[in-house]
Amino acid sequence: MTRLTAQEQAARAARSAAIRACRRCDPSGWRLGPDGVPVDPATRCDHGASLPPPAGRDITEPLHELPSERAP
Repeated sequence: MTRLTAQEQAARAARSAAIRACRRCDPSGWRLGPDGVPVDPATRCDHGASLPPPAGRDITEPLHELPSERAP
């Protein structure tokens, strides 16, 4: 059994926090397109400030529902 060092635990916690704060990726860290759908081919998000976050994406909404399928 391997155990994480304090430095590895801190790095993992920092990555988790970056994913939660990022508005350009899904909860697993995969980049989303402007329409909120994962890009093809799948790309890991860098969580950087290279692009502005997409307008209008609510990170609490399910990713599998299209805007036309949501209840009003």
